[in-house]
Amino acid sequence: MIKRITSKDNPALKTFRQLQTRKYRERLGEFVLEGPTVISEALEQGTPIRMAVFTDDFREDPKGRALIRKMEEERIPLYCTEEGLFRDAAGTQTPQGVLAAAKIPYWDPDILTEEGSCFLVLDRVQDPGNIGTMVRTAEAAGFRGIVAVKGTADLYSGKVSRAAAGGLLRLPVFTVDSGAAGRKSSVRTRGATSMTTMRRWRRTSPWSSATRRGASRRNCWPARTFPWAFPWKDGQNP
Repeated sequence: MIKRITSKDNPALKTFRQLQTRKYRERLGEFVLEGPTVISEALEQGTPIRMAVFTDDFREDPKGRALIRKMEEERIPLYCTEEGLFRDAAGTQTPQGVLAAAKIPYWDPDILTEEGSCFLVLDRVQDPGNIGTMVRTAEAAGFRGIVAVKGTADLYSGKVSRAAAGGLLRLPVFTVDSGAAGRKSSVRTRGATSMTTMRRWRRTSPWSSATRRGASRRNCWPARTFPWAFPWKDGQNP
């Protein structure tokens, strides 16, 4: 059954607004998926979805109706509302017509122990668009996962999630403390290959490069093996 929302004070819309903040994402263990493609993929993968909200226009669209039927089959609570209220809940001026509150994926830390695995390490990278691009690139390049050092922007924020285009559902994400002990126990001593970011990239360097702020040498360690590296400098691809 689809319920109609007519007030911005509706609890469902309030939850989506709360999930725009890191505090509530961490408290609820959920993040927002936006758009029919990503939500359809989440359903196929069995990602738990607590509820979804969509606009009247999305409900009338053939692709929208198909997705709504899938969610009804999964007995997901569904809500429909007008464009203005929906845009406020989405936190963006050009939303894709449907939002879902999904459980943040849990990944077994033992993944970090896999011999020869290659991880992309983000050290205090702040720009959401850049992070989303790196997530997509890491997935396409065959990386095993993402390791975000404390101080990096939240990978499950709305902006990163949109830019990652579903990559956060498929690629394991781990957060580690910025201290050396935390990094060593999480990656280096477990035998995995790590690729990190730095402020400057030189072709002779054993490190991959920086996007935006990037990591300092103090916060980096050489990877055991580098079959290849992607240089990122000043937020641009080479």
